[in-house]
Amino acid sequence: KYRPKTFEQFFGQKHLLGENGVLKKLIEKGAMMNAIFRGQPWSWKTTLAELIAEKMNYHYVYLNATKASTADIKQLSQQSEQRRTLEARPTLLFLDEIHRFNKLQQDSLLPDLENGNIILIGATTENPYYNLNNALLSRCLAFEFKKIDVESLISILSFIKEKEGLKIWIEILEFLASSVEWDARSSINLLQMLGNLDENLNLEEVKSLIPTQKSYHQT
Repeated sequence: KYRPKTFEQFFGQKHLLGENGVLKKLIEKGAMMNAIFRGQPWSWKTTLAELIAEKMNYHYVYLNATKASTADIKQLSQQSEQRRTLEARPTLLFLDEIHRFNKLQQDSLLPDLENGNIILIGATTENPYYNLNNALLSRCLAFEFKKIDVESLISILSFIKEKEGLKIWIEILEFLASSVEWDARSSINLLQMLGNLDENLNLEEVKSLIPTQKSYHQT
């Protein structure tokens, strides 16, 4: 529900999408290349791929490597070639958990990456240089997605607060952002919980309701 729908709503990853970010420059110039997005869950790798596909008018396909097979890649290859021939429109394939593909499956991607029928964005939580073969890596740029910083988390929570019309003080948003150790999903869940309470709580009352990560470590 709260995934960014535009680049303006995408908070975090300033090293990639900030003023001097390489990824931002590639997107603005319409020169997106095959890429590996490495980062923890909920760093919005999937969302960014969707935004890139929409920005560049690519056909978007999502596959998870734990379920996709070489036959799926072959079918996608045929469809992508037809679409590019008829519509002059490449396909952006977002391949989640790409490190789950074996060497044969990874190699099956190479012809379409070479001819431009498919633009690949592979997502992984692992080090790609240990889990992907050299032939695939040599055709991709690697981008590391960092944990969402507190400032970006506050921006996310403020956006949701305004969207939902929640009456929650900014210091409470700051507390939520700083108490979950950069976990956007947890901070949004906590905000939703406070919104459902429908009470005008102050900061001390919120602190008594929500144990922080630090308090768990201390016990």
